Amino acid sequence: MPLYELVCIAKKFPMNDLTKIKSLAKQSALFILDNGGVVKQINYLSCTRLPYRMRKGPEIHAEGVTWTMQFYSNPDTMTGLKNVLKFESDVLRQNVIKVGDKLAQISGKSDALPLSSSNL
Repeated sequence: MPLYELVCIAKKFPMNDLTKIKSLAKQSALFILDNGGVVKQINYLSCTRLPYRMRKGPEIHAEGVTWTMQFYSNPDTMTGLKNVLKFESDVLRQNVIKVGDKLAQISGKSDALPLSSSNL
């Protein structure tokens, strides 16, 4: 299964109330788990001013909360997660990045053993 990373920007809530962000992350993680994937890590990055104003429905947002989630899943599950988040009212933007397919791409190590006289 490939490793993916979800980068999500959600609406900023009054007084930095993170309960809705936690429920978004939990909903996303449960979607991955229910479809046979594995969640590796969830990170809350920051509540910051956005680089440009973003519209979601009739509202325009200048600030947002960014969080990420790394997960292993098949491509159909990843597409399903993107579709679920697209229609979520609290999500301004989401993007899923494919980190890698093979263990060497994910870990940064090469598959081949170095040739030396001790390996022969």
